[in-house]
Amino acid sequence: MKNLLIVLIALATANFAFANISQFQCAFPDDPMQMKHSWNFNNFGDLLTLTADVNSLLGYDHIEVSGSADTNPSSFLISETVTNSGGSSWSTFELIFDPYTVGTFAGPVSSDKFESSTISNGGHKLVFSAGDGVLSDETVSLNFRIDVTNTMGQFHLNLSQIPEPATITLICIGAVALLRKIKEEEEKVFRNR
Repeated sequence: MKNLLIVLIALATANFAFANISQFQCAFPDDPMQMKHSWNFNNFGDLLTLTADVNSLLGYDHIEVSGSADTNPSSFLISETVTNSGGSSWSTFELIFDPYTVGTFAGPVSSDKFESSTISNGGHKLVFSAGDGVLSDETVSLNFRIDVTNTMGQFHLNLSQIPEPATITLICIGAVALLRKIKEEEEKVFRNR
């Protein structure tokens, strides 16, 4: 019976192993002084806890995660708390890996505000959606796993967070800038006549 239990445990953990991570670091290129971000990594539970204050009017929120893992493949859990400081409601929240990263999103996935989630693009995109969304000044909790492959040694992950309607806002800002440029060109042509 003891041998059977050992075999079952070995089979259950064969697909991925929670990383025995000896070094871990988070950086926020858009917030180098970490005024709107904080993080903590628990090596014993392989849990990264992130907090972020995200303004959807600014578009993307970038996170760089790096470290050293002793197992390949390896995994760690992320529990993130995000505050909506953008002044408009979020209907979805996307997390996207750089296409060249060695990490992929994996389940279980959960949120206290969004009712559904979809992992796509070969595990490089995670979209939280449905439910009540996140109103301005509200906080949302997001929980998911990241699997890291080919990492005997160092790994580096580039992650972008995109709250919607950030994309719509960026398109509108671009359209206004384009209209302004067209108007300037028309005025220049009119003056040169």
